[in-house]
Amino acid sequence: ATTGDGTTVPLAPQEELVEILRAATDIAKELRDTEQAELLGRVSEVITRLGADFGVRNLQRAELKGNAHLPVWKGGSGRVNFGGLTPGERLRLRVALIVGLLEVGEASQAGRHPHLLIIDDITGHEVAPEDAIRMARALAQVPNLQVICASTYGPELTSALAPGSVVM
Repeated sequence: ATTGDGTTVPLAPQEELVEILRAATDIAKELRDTEQAELLGRVSEVITRLGADFGVRNLQRAELKGNAHLPVWKGGSGRVNFGGLTPGERLRLRVALIVGLLEVGEASQAGRHPHLLIIDDITGHEVAPEDAIRMARALAQVPNLQVICASTYGPELTSALAPGSVVM
């Protein structure tokens, strides 16, 4: 340790240990923050790609934050908070978020999930059949994921998904 006049005083063994632990904690936090930023960036890319594919009009970017906020940038309207989107847009982005988290979590071994997802109604909030099919196909591509979902588009989903995967 250094005193106010610049002289160096040896640390007691406990103080030295505390300094080492403090430095290790700082390094660990920096590594965690770096990895978190990278993983959130990868999830955000999936959300943006799938959100547009699922029918979120004029979607330019969705950015998942570490505090679980999901600001969205749409052409013509700029930055919009998730809560400011229409119910249909929120549904589409929730499904995109789930797929993104599961894909990135599985690839990076950074997360765990019970591989069971229950969706009340994937066709609610004015979701067109083709958008519901895209969402269902994206969920079906997640390895080992079992999805239980209500839908009014049973025949459309039956013809679009693997035989036996839709129960009516």
